[in-house]
Amino acid sequence: MSDAFICPNCGRETNFPIFHNLNITAEPRFKEEILSHRLFHFGCSCGFETEVVYPMLYHDMERKFMIFMIPDEDERVPEQMRASLMPLAEQGYVFRLVRNVNELCEKILIGDADLDDTAVELLKFVGEVPFKEDHPNLNLSGIYFQQDEQGKNHIVFHTKEEDYALPFDTMQYDIVSEELKKHEEEDVFFPEINRAWAEKILWKK
Repeated sequence: MSDAFICPNCGRETNFPIFHNLNITAEPRFKEEILSHRLFHFGCSCGFETEVVYPMLYHDMERKFMIFMIPDEDERVPEQMRASLMPLAEQGYVFRLVRNVNELCEKILIGDADLDDTAVELLKFVGEVPFKEDHPNLNLSGIYFQQDEQGKNHIVFHTKEEDYALPFDTMQYDIVSEELKKHEEEDVFFPEINRAWAEKILWKK
């Protein structure tokens, strides 16, 4: 479906394609569109460009993975939706809630790498302190799991100045992943596994 989008620069109204529910197993062509951010790119004839982010449910049937992107920080997943997904939860589905396209792409890449995003999130959080100590003058804007063109995993520290990619520590990941088996997530339906979650988990220990 399409929705009317008014260019913030010139005021021109344009139809913008909206995908609120994407089954990537049935329509795999959209996966690369998401990872490249092209699916959310808006370009006006006046030259203005921006990213249009809207609620989207990403569904990977092969990996039994659902990611709900809800940009509004105060909005949660509807209760009636949680109830309808109970059969999928019993099949071993994993559900996640994200707030922006970068988080959505990261969850997809972590899933494709057959990694546990909870362990990855803890590794990112633990690595933040030494990175800031080593680079005190840099403005850190985000930390993300990424893969390079050779398929190698990295933890990338995004700063306003430049990006720093550190090799993914597989040994440390295995240790953290094993330790997390003792932890039971309070909300299995679309928890936000992010920096705030990692900080909360570490404070419990």
